[in-house]
Amino acid sequence: GDAISLYSHQATNYTHTLFATLLDSGNFVLQELDSNGTTQKVLWQSFDESTDTLLPGMKLGVNHKNGRPWSLSSWLNEVVPVRGQFSLEWDPKGRQLIIRRQGVEFWTSGVLKGGKFEFISDESKRMYNFTIVSNEDEEHLAYNDINQGGQSAWFLSFEGKLLGFDGSYIAETENCNGHSTDGGCKRWLPSCRSRDDMFDKRSGYFIQGPEPSSLNNNTKLTMNDCRVTCWNLCGCDAYTFLYDNQTGCKFWEKKGEFFQDLSGIIPALYVLIPKSSQNDYLKAKNIVLFP
Repeated sequence: GDAISLYSHQATNYTHTLFATLLDSGNFVLQELDSNGTTQKVLWQSFDESTDTLLPGMKLGVNHKNGRPWSLSSWLNEVVPVRGQFSLEWDPKGRQLIIRRQGVEFWTSGVLKGGKFEFISDESKRMYNFTIVSNEDEEHLAYNDINQGGQSAWFLSFEGKLLGFDGSYIAETENCNGHSTDGGCKRWLPSCRSRDDMFDKRSGYFIQGPEPSSLNNNTKLTMNDCRVTCWNLCGCDAYTFLYDNQTGCKFWEKKGEFFQDLSGIIPALYVLIPKSSQNDYLKAKNIVLFP
């Protein structure tokens, strides 16, 4: 777009002007120009202040001049745009992308070889080219869409999914349940959980009563936090959010049988479905039995 003059100052034999410009790349740049219109310095640019979206030409890595990283941060949840639990980073030593949850590795892309990452989707491998820069000033990775005429963006969701502009998966992290290491997932679950255990959203109630066993009213907690806490608490049978904006947590522990209400009238919970309960037993009785 056209540059907007914000401020101009003239001293003896010198004039400098501050301009703000929205570039075609999507980068919003504040820069200082001299009297000849030459850029003296870039004072600030939006590409250095990324949130949950990565555009072509934006950097992931580290600026050695000021020690600041270039990374993505997810929202807290789908309605609260403050910094969430997930981040996307470039590891220059390992030559791989890393999604972290609260600072702990959640998913890795695998090493960049032949211009491709092992654990990104096949469609993404065909769509993107990657550029790596490594010198004393900075180490970073940037991507470009091979289809230069198309719209392109990467989006880190509050659930830790890495998505393309059209919502397709770049990193399919839904299977990163903490036990599986398939597709770049990292192991982080306790031994009391089985590889195929899963949470399922179900309306119903526990035989020992509908009230949760415990609450956590921390508004910085997301549904992902509730899920991870319940996974790591071996007696936890179900969880859901505490507040309407999907923050805080409720937990149900050692509540016995869960009776599913197919009418959907009873508020839904995220109920742990052990592998042994996922087939004929559930189909026949619509309940989950917890020892």
